[in-house]
Amino acid sequence: MFRDEFVPILRRYLEIEPGQTVVDVGCGTGFLTRLIAHGVGRDGRVMGIDRNERLLKVARKLARAEGLGNIVAFRPGRAESIPLQDGYADRVVCQTLLWVLKKPQLALSEMIRVCRPGGMVGAVEGAFDYVMWYVPDDPRATELLRKGVVARSEGHRKLYGGDRGIGYKLPSMFSELGLKRIRIDGFPHVWMESDDRVPRRFRLEEHRDYVSRFENPVKNELEENRRILKLGGMTDAEIEESRRLYYERSKKILKDPSLLDRDFSINGGLFLLTTGIKG
Repeated sequence: MFRDEFVPILRRYLEIEPGQTVVDVGCGTGFLTRLIAHGVGRDGRVMGIDRNERLLKVARKLARAEGLGNIVAFRPGRAESIPLQDGYADRVVCQTLLWVLKKPQLALSEMIRVCRPGGMVGAVEGAFDYVMWYVPDDPRATELLRKGVVARSEGHRKLYGGDRGIGYKLPSMFSELGLKRIRIDGFPHVWMESDDRVPRRFRLEEHRDYVSRFENPVKNELEENRRILKLGGMTDAEIEESRRLYYERSKKILKDPSLLDRDFSINGGLFLLTTGIKG
């Protein structure tokens, strides 16, 4: 999500400085944890919290591989009950966590509790209900993909209670929870098939993977995806048409990889970073 040129901006928006103590809630494999660790330096400390022990095992391994073993630590715990004392950290942050929670306010309240007075709480979340899609030579594919974005967001909300568009709603939530000096910044994520900065083998692998999943679908995944999209307003016929259009496109590209370098299909959106100061 954060290309190299965005990392210094991310640390600046979070006001990361050497020697700070930072908590990354819902850290997963520690991607954001490690980015922050390089900013706090040898005198700083970063604690990653996640409920999934398997992800934490990977996180510890990756942190050691980057030489961050003396700076980064990981602890199992839920976002709604962070296993740290009040005022533990100078910064308490999360990334793409709140959108999957039924009650994100509970997690935010815990993040505020763990933050020291005068410290900063920050959340990087998406606006996934406004993802951009454009397929220049196939208006029907563009139409179905755009419809799928809205349907997936609404269907996910109905099925799981999460909010895929929570990113732009956080400033008001931060204010309601008592945070001050609230700010919001954005990071674009844009993908174009023909972009030569991404190795061709990676781009082809995505199409190879899709063809494989289409021809050998995992029943539970396919049924869940259909259920989400139908709850969001798409018909069975539209769902199947959308799947098949992408499948046929991927098959053509795999047969003639040079098509990939002339494919100007685009998808993209925005990640939003909201920050606030604890009074």
